Amino acid sequence: MGLRRLRTRGAATPHSKTGAKVIPLGAPALDVLTKLPRSAASTWVFPASRGNGYHLGVPAIWRKLVRLAGLDGVRLRDLRHGFASFAIVDGDSLYLVGKVLGHTQASTNQRYAHLQFDPVRAEACLKRDKPLPCSAHAY
Repeated sequence: MGLRRLRTRGAATPHSKTGAKVIPLGAPALDVLTKLPRSAASTWVFPASRGNGYHLGVPAIWRKLVRLAGLDGVRLRDLRHGFASFAIVDGDSLYLVGKVLGHTQASTNQRYAHLQFDPVRAEACLKRDKPLPCSAHAY
């Protein structure tokens, strides 16, 4: 997927499984991306070294990084899953995590539902004089 241009809150892409969209990015990511050298000849964030398209070498670079780090079997897609898993365990809603990941169907987010902290138990933890062990892994 190629990022066409940076915006104040994210990056626009004309190509994805669900069509054109703006991908929300946090301030640290936007800061790094805006500091990259830009070419006046291309509107892509990561332009191709030859031609008019965007850089297609991410899979090859990822394989090299995985090999150097000794993380055999780790896929680029695992970063998305890890982000979603930590966000859900941290209390973020399935809806918002799905929006950040670009899911158009709420059902796609259901794979993370088992990680969501039980809101009834959370309420019980807040209402007791003596707190229960309320971490997501305590039950």
